[in-house]
Amino acid sequence: VSISEATYEFLPQAVPLFIEPLQGSVGGGTVLTIRGTHLEHAHRRLLCRFGQAGSVQAEAISNDTITCVSPPFSTTSSSRTNVHLSISTNGGGDWAPASTSFEYQTIPMLKSAEPTTLTLDTTVELKLQFYENVSLLACRLGTSVGTIAIDDMSEGLITCLVSCQRSGNSVIELSIDGQQFESTRQS
Repeated sequence: VSISEATYEFLPQAVPLFIEPLQGSVGGGTVLTIRGTHLEHAHRRLLCRFGQAGSVQAEAISNDTITCVSPPFSTTSSSRTNVHLSISTNGGGDWAPASTSFEYQTIPMLKSAEPTTLTLDTTVELKLQFYENVSLLACRLGTSVGTIAIDDMSEGLITCLVSCQRSGNSVIELSIDGQQFESTRQS
């Protein structure tokens, strides 16, 4: 019987400290930035796990920062689902849990939008009302990205400050993560 020598390197466990954004679409595709400690040795075998949504490859940006893209998440139970977020620096052998969770959301159904007629080359306050409370980071009308101002989140009422830059019909699109936009559904 021969015994060959094996070399093992023991490294401290990664600690995810800062994650943004903390929410994204159920369609996936949200780019998360994760900052933490003990990430410097993990450049080849980095993974992010989004609870039951699964694991994805991650990319090292620096010795203390990685990024990963949220996978799609299939849910029929609610418009918001929290999943545990964790990272692995050794290809899934060990997982370091984040102190916060990631929230998958669906774009809520639009109840009303006012005004329905806009003046070209002006910034307007587009009042949007939804059937449920909302958590949105941005809005877009045509190609113009606007900002969200909360009027009464419990009533699902928000204001989208956006400029009207082209004539004709435009679709209101909303973003949960500030990165991807989805068309609103209207009843």
